[in-house]
Amino acid sequence: MGTGFFSERLLLLPECFLGPSHRLTHQLWGRSGGNKWTDGYDEEDERTRRVREKLPPEGPVLCSFNQHFKLEPATFRVWLDLLRALPGSVLWLLEGNPVSHRNLLREAAAGGGEAW
Repeated sequence: MGTGFFSERLLLLPECFLGPSHRLTHQLWGRSGGNKWTDGYDEEDERTRRVREKLPPEGPVLCSFNQHFKLEPATFRVWLDLLRALPGSVLWLLEGNPVSHRNLLREAAAGGGEAW
């Protein structure tokens, strides 16, 4: 990696795709400190967790745990296309602020998607 191009010291996290903020960690995993989707995973737990998260019992779940301002229109359109192409699929996003939530619903409806 071209460390000569950075003034910051790099911190490599080989087992992590992102280092979330404290607030984000609690929104995703509650106060358990663990990953509620994989800790002690089994098939029965998946059904229970889907119910708890208000997800359908079956079907693909497309996820983005980025803040809403990071979502790009082209990417959102691809997600809407995938939702139409994959029966029973849903898009699971972080809970955003009311304005961004309203805007995403509007864009989904304009793009032929269902309002969640």
